[in-house]
Amino acid sequence: MPHRVERARQPVARRAQPAADKRRELPPQHQHAQPVCPTDHDPARSSRQWLPVDRLCPPDPDGAALDAERSYSPPARTRGPPAARTIGPVPTARQSDAPWTTRRLLGWIAPALTRAGVDSPRVCAELLVAHVIGCDRLRLYADPDRPATPDERERLRGLVARALEHEPVQRLVGEAWFFSKPYIVDRRVLIPRPETELLVELLLQAARDRADLAAGAVADLGTGSGCVIISALSGLPGARGIGVDLSPGALEVARQNAQRHGVSDRLDLVEGDLYNGLDTHPAGQRLAAILSNPPYVSDAEFETLDPHVKQEPALALRGGPDGLDVIRRVIAGAGERLAPGGLLIMEFGASQADAVLALAHSAPGLASPRIERDFEGRPRALVATRA
Repeated sequence: MPHRVERARQPVARRAQPAADKRRELPPQHQHAQPVCPTDHDPARSSRQWLPVDRLCPPDPDGAALDAERSYSPPARTRGPPAARTIGPVPTARQSDAPWTTRRLLGWIAPALTRAGVDSPRVCAELLVAHVIGCDRLRLYADPDRPATPDERERLRGLVARALEHEPVQRLVGEAWFFSKPYIVDRRVLIPRPETELLVELLLQAARDRADLAAGAVADLGTGSGCVIISALSGLPGARGIGVDLSPGALEVARQNAQRHGVSDRLDLVEGDLYNGLDTHPAGQRLAAILSNPPYVSDAEFETLDPHVKQEPALALRGGPDGLDVIRRVIAGAGERLAPGGLLIMEFGASQADAVLALAHSAPGLASPRIERDFEGRPRALVATRA
């Protein structure tokens, strides 16, 4: 189920800016290098040395190298790019003498992610450090002078190196937040985006004045991690849910998240293709609401996506030549599955509003279709009622 990179309160990577101007400032043998360590104590820029990826963290606080294998020696002056990707200058002696506290780690990682073109670099740095230390982000600032252990620095090296290659930070830490709750995420599911929270908000708002919605059956087509239907059930304690997905792996992640948030007794997870997954369910023909965040990225648009987005499941992203293949099926079948007065609430891409509205107007059994905008003012969700 695609989520565009138009807006993301949660950190996701963005395309790096051209680095041609920056590279002209570097020594010729390091034209592919990106400095990441702080340089406040390094006035002699011309004498800076450069650190390979496997030496992301500088030496131990006492100045000794982390281990003999990783002791640093200056690179040979050869033509062409260095054999290993280099990303930062070796810290000066005064820097090495200082312990690698939480404060210092954040001040080092965030600029590195900024130079790599990662979106929300400070938040990403906080997530990585908090994950390795084993605390929440707020705790980082409650104890900013806590020194990192050698094992923690070692783990951070690997995670930061992967983040610099635009692997989503949420996947690195195995968790993403949606509707104020943490959800397990991995390579089997799409990382939740904040704009998708609009689907849950619209359902909960409508259910305030309607008992049939508050205590009815709600289906989530293409449930993925389960974040949408689990959030809906958390806000509607009298409702039951059905999560449908083609991917067995995605359903397993959704099952773990349902157990984590205490709704597994009210959520049935079904392997199937959209409405086919509802055929054998007793509530599949009289639904109070249908929620869906279907794949809606067109084939042409998919080729232009940022590298971190392409790492997510293609099944949840690609919507055919015009991005509307799955959207057409969701809209066309909603009238047969919804109870009278039931709601279809579906996400789509911001450029697809006119086409989606036209499909809803011509769909049998649907009435009063309208477009709702997300927190950035972009067209984001279709709401239609079963006539």
